[in-house]
Amino acid sequence: MKNSQLKNPNPKINLKDIVEGKAMREHNTFEVNGTIYWADRISKDQLATHADCLICGKEFEKDYTYQRHCTSCELKIDSENFNKLELIEWDGKTPLCIWDSDTFFFSEDDIIM
Repeated sequence: MKNSQLKNPNPKINLKDIVEGKAMREHNTFEVNGTIYWADRISKDQLATHADCLICGKEFEKDYTYQRHCTSCELKIDSENFNKLELIEWDGKTPLCIWDSDTFFFSEDDIIM
């Protein structure tokens, strides 16, 4: 068997490539590359390996199931959210943390390394 005849085990699947249909007894189905999936057992988001960014419209490879934005747009959103935060002076008692992390600092000595 030639390599061109082998099925790709990890094909690129975009949400728009998934065809919705009906099977016997009116069950909803999805068809991807000739394989039919029952819609009550799996979602289109679980089948798709790629999606179109909701902000810029570029196709991107998904890192997790329900990802809706490409990496560059996610970084822009994250930066905008950080810049919206109010800048206040530290009282020396309240624990500090790194943005979007679970690393906390409880004293000045923890911060100065």
